[in-house]
Amino acid sequence: MKGKFFFGFIFLIMALVLTVSCTAPAPPGPTEPVVKDAAEARQAAITYLQGKAAADVPGLDTKWQESDETPPGLVGAANKYYASDEWAVSVSYPVVLPDLTVYRVVIVGTKLAWHWKGEVKADGTVTEISAFQLMTEETSKEVAKDFVVNSPTFVFDGIEGSFQLTETLTLQCPYCWQYIFEFDSAQAGYGDRTGQMLAQVITHHVAVISIDHLEVTSAVMDEQWDMLQQKMIEEELPPPPPMGVPAAPNDSIVMAKVLDVINVGGDIPWEIVIEIQSSEDVPGLNNATKSRVGETIAVRTSEDVSGVEKGQVITAHVQLRGDERTRFFEASEIK
Repeated sequence: MKGKFFFGFIFLIMALVLTVSCTAPAPPGPTEPVVKDAAEARQAAITYLQGKAAADVPGLDTKWQESDETPPGLVGAANKYYASDEWAVSVSYPVVLPDLTVYRVVIVGTKLAWHWKGEVKADGTVTEISAFQLMTEETSKEVAKDFVVNSPTFVFDGIEGSFQLTETLTLQCPYCWQYIFEFDSAQAGYGDRTGQMLAQVITHHVAVISIDHLEVTSAVMDEQWDMLQQKMIEEELPPPPPMGVPAAPNDSIVMAKVLDVINVGGDIPWEIVIEIQSSEDVPGLNNATKSRVGETIAVRTSEDVSGVEKGQVITAHVQLRGDERTRFFEASEIK
């Protein structure tokens, strides 16, 4: 009897488990993104600014012209650019699942110099990174200053009382400035030097910060430390000079008008600036001046041409001398 009761009890428990498992709701699937592409991210950012009652923001009905500004060869990311009569918006984002995409949005006023930067998540959340403000020399200076004082070198052991702006330069682009800051560190070296053996010596630093549309585009300390990449700047060695290849044997008989006569000294002391009027071949040799008829060239000569005058028409043998590194024209038999 007890055995029947026990098996009946087990059967009841299993029935209850099956009933609950069949009626339990299925786990929620992925959320449908509110913001599905770069254009919607742009609009979400503009709506955010309008909600803050920011002055002079773009209208939701602004007509935009879209272009793809993704650098060639870039994989895993994209950059869209939108332009109107008075505004430009860039939207950059990683190429990931739509519900995981975070869009970086920069809005710039092309006429009134407004600037805003923020992030837009796929669920429509907008996070402001840089407030809606005018791009001025002063606001750009603050961006540059904040960059330096928050850089690892200054944070590690920068002496606050030594920090100063020493020069401001206006660059050759709209809303572009360069700021030069100087400060002292308590120890030698750059960046976060935790755990390193350091020389206990006051070290002076000069930081040159370039700002373009409130963005730090270049930051170099002491002409050797890349503050953006946090590494030493590797000096690029120039390519080795090409092996000297002598000019092929050549000669030509040139008629030319003298434009200037200069005593430059040295082994070949005279230089004549001439305008070539005609060039005749010398049998058996290449003619290096034939393609230069009508052009102005400088020729060197060892002959004394102190009596040659500007405007005079001369004839001379002209040869191309030297090699790929030191090539020049030399004149002889000048008449």
